[in-house]
Amino acid sequence: MIGLLLIMISLTGAVIKYQQNKGVSHLDQNWKQTLQAEVKQSKDQLAIGKVPESQISNIKRNIAIKEYRIEHNLSPNVKYSMWDFVSDGAGLIKLAGLFTIIIAAGIVASEFNWGTIKLLLIRPISRERF
Repeated sequence: MIGLLLIMISLTGAVIKYQQNKGVSHLDQNWKQTLQAEVKQSKDQLAIGKVPESQISNIKRNIAIKEYRIEHNLSPNVKYSMWDFVSDGAGLIKLAGLFTIIIAAGIVASEFNWGTIKLLLIRPISRERF
């Protein structure tokens, strides 16, 4: 299980690294114009009203981020950092929790097979024996 989790984390890192290297060759030099066009397009989508309710807050947040970048001259063409990798791999925490539950269930089942839990539940033992 742990090996499978490590393989999945390594594959996630490899895919992200591949995608990062794939997009490096053409960094947008006219990023302000691109961001302004994206903001205009997002505002038009909100004005039309055909956006699902679940996406409205996300679109508004993206508009605010892009406007902040334009106002403060912050280029979106930044390198992929360690924290970006951590946030991308946050979904694997659920998988790690699932593996932990499966391993714990196996341990408890093996204790029942050996009879150690039955022995502890049937007869009280002193702390020294435990």
